Amino acid sequence: MSRLSRPLGFVTAALALAVFVRRMVMTIVAYLTLLGGRGAIAFGGGIGTHSVATSRRVAGALSAWDV
Repeated sequence: MSRLSRPLGFVTAALALAVFVRRMVMTIVAYLTLLGGRGAIAFGGGIGTHSVATSRRVAGALSAWDV
């Protein structure tokens, strides 16, 4: 299924998830910077329990920080 033929709800949900992941990465990087690159990340609640894929996307975006 091409991107143009997908239902609008699917495209909107994909965009919302991309924005959510980007905001999480930006926030985590800001805190890691303040901590001098030291720290730990623990995904809890719905993100850690119910969405391993989202946790992996965030962790993958943080690979430059050795996460």
